[in-house]
Parts: sequence; C-alpha cells; structure tokens
Amino acid sequence: MYGFAGAASTGKTLSRALAYSGISHCRAQAGIRRQVLATQLRQYERAIEDAQARAEALNNDMRLVQAQRLRMVEDQKTSRAEVQTAELDSRAARAQLEKLRREIRRIESSLADSREMLPVATKSGR
Repeated sequence: MYGFAGAASTGKTLSRALAYSGISHCRAQAGIRRQVLATQLRQYERAIEDAQARAEALNNDMRLVQAQRLRMVEDQKTSRAEVQTAELDSRAARAQLEKLRREIRRIESSLADSREMLPVATKSGR
C-alpha cells in the first residue's frame, strides 16, 4: 500500500509522535516534581515558622524564669540583711539588759551597804 517511501514517512511520524509524547511526559513529570518540591518548600517554611514561634515562646518563658530567679535572689539578700540587723539589735538589747542588771546589782549593793551604815537606833526603829 504505502510502499517503501510511505513506510519510512510513517516511521518518522511515529518517531516524532513518540518523541513528542516522551517530551510531554518529561514535562509533565517535571511539572509534578516542581509542584511536589513547592509543597515541600511550603511545609518546611511553615515548620521553620512554627519552630521560630516555639523558640520565641521558650525564650520569653526563660526570661520570666530568670526574672523570677533574680527577684528570689534579691529577696534572699534582703531577708539575710534583715536577719543580720535583727541579730545585731538582739545583741545590742542583751548587752543593754546586762548593763542594766549590773547597774541594778550595784545600786542594790549600795543600798545594802548604806543600811548597814545607818545608826543603830534607826535600825531598831524599824
């Protein structure tokens, strides 16, 4: 029917069709691959944004904890200073109390000595 020339022509056309089909198939695969890569890229970008948000939240929490820790350290320093002041006040009060007790004993001793020095008549008058 076709003859030799026709067969060659049909073969060329078929080769071209197959080649075009292969190119189309490659282009389709490349398009699908680009879509998959674009989807993966968006997923990675979202994951990065989420990780950055979590990291920022953790940093904020860490700053709060550090601020609380600093307040606690300052409170401890204040408490220690108050305890030391109270201890000093207590020592000063005990020293003052001991001084007053010694003064009372001295006065009592002086009174006892002055009673002994009173004349005998005054002693019996009592």
